[in-house]
Amino acid sequence: MGVAHRSNFSMAWLLFFQLLAGVFVCTQAGLAVEERQAPAGITIVPADGFNLAITDEISPEYVVASQITPVHNWFAGNFTHLPVGKQVTIGIHLTADPEAKNTTDVNKWQGLLPLMTYADPTRYESYEWFHKDTRGRWISGDPCKIGDEKLAGMGELPVQQVIPAEQAQQFLSTDRQYWMPWRDVDAAAAVPPLNIFRVQQTFALPSASIAMRVPYTYTYQQAFLARLKARQLPGVFIDEIGATREGRKLQILRLEDSTQQTTPATHRTIIITGREHATEAASSWAVMGALRALLADSAEARALRQDTTWILIPLVDPDGSVASVFDRLTEMFNTMAENSTLSPEALAYARYFTDYVYRGHVIDIAVSVHNLEANEGPNVVCPLISYPNKIAVQDINRCFFDELTKQGLLVADPLTPWDFGWAQYRLYGWCAVNYGAIDLSFEVNDRYAKKRLSLAELQGIGGELARTLVRWTRSSTGERQRVRTSKLFRLQCLERDAYFSNPDHPLEARTDADMVVRGF
Repeated sequence: MGVAHRSNFSMAWLLFFQLLAGVFVCTQAGLAVEERQAPAGITIVPADGFNLAITDEISPEYVVASQITPVHNWFAGNFTHLPVGKQVTIGIHLTADPEAKNTTDVNKWQGLLPLMTYADPTRYESYEWFHKDTRGRWISGDPCKIGDEKLAGMGELPVQQVIPAEQAQQFLSTDRQYWMPWRDVDAAAAVPPLNIFRVQQTFALPSASIAMRVPYTYTYQQAFLARLKARQLPGVFIDEIGATREGRKLQILRLEDSTQQTTPATHRTIIITGREHATEAASSWAVMGALRALLADSAEARALRQDTTWILIPLVDPDGSVASVFDRLTEMFNTMAENSTLSPEALAYARYFTDYVYRGHVIDIAVSVHNLEANEGPNVVCPLISYPNKIAVQDINRCFFDELTKQGLLVADPLTPWDFGWAQYRLYGWCAVNYGAIDLSFEVNDRYAKKRLSLAELQGIGGELARTLVRWTRSSTGERQRVRTSKLFRLQCLERDAYFSNPDHPLEARTDADMVVRGF
């Protein structure tokens, strides 16, 4: 064989081996890319107000999720890469907070049945419910929809866009009259020895959200308020009063009687707030239920708003809601606490209400709504009755609880709260101390094992609260209370005028302490 032939032969073999090596390298690289792109096990996608993170994988169908913040009364996770058609177990591990007043004890969750959805929890429509009317039409519960916009068909299921048609049937109520894109999970149980709460669910889709109760997020509120603002309803105002420490909007819903003929001093003002404890989502939905009753296109709604200003705050603590922090602003007006620093939220709320009352308004009632965990109490409880307003509060409680009982809800004793005392450092109690308002507080529990409530029923509590407050304020007892409140307010005005008449502290130099400590 000549030299030239040997060279060609050698070159051919060299090219062959280079090609073989190249194929091997490409194959290995492809495998590496495949490994990087291969679906991981069950994972959690972060979402506003959701507070779970995967911390352990027992098997492909069993993971442990822990709360990212120490909180005893809330969990929610937006899961993906879920095994489909197999029973999945999610163990929720409580994150302890040694300084918490309410301990992270899973025993509180005995009997709890959380909720799940295949809907995107960041979408506004994922929180819309429907009910059938007497004509068999599906009617939306969205208060921003009016007239024919509320109609969602007459079929077995409402027309909706958030749950795939193949899975929509499982979200229908047993009586087939109610549909909501959140439903109870298949099974759940508390495991006290491990301080773990186990959820078991067979998923039809690889992505789903699980939450203790229906979430009410800052993102949802922004979407709702944008829709409400676009409606330009007469007498409905969205007051943006400032920003949180992290730059989120502080927003207040104010509903005025657009037909009223009375002066500010003679018409009533009722305040209802939710999420003083930022992880108590059910309280927001109760406040929204009051709003829904007030915005309805009905004679009853118009009567509820007659000669009355309603001030509603569904989300007192936006930052706490987003970060799932329970007790961030609860006693925001406690300036006497050691090393206390006034938050921008406290200053914004104080400025709003001091300016409101000194424009001539009288605050008649201030309500703070909270929520219980699974077995802490029935659907509605009164946790605290203030000493100065004991008789009035007990009278309102009796009227309110009687109506709820007629509707089939389970309630506690309206006259015997958990405690009698003061709440002067909380927003509703601060209004009572400074302006003579009746201060009321309620705990709602939509996840009570003996009577779980739909979102419509939970919002119905807020609607009944609004009706009760109006009936009571217009009763003879309420009218007498109004006279008392007006006298206290006039005294407050005299004190304020005397204070600011002193050259040492003129009105134009009003300080933060003037607003927060004195209510001036």
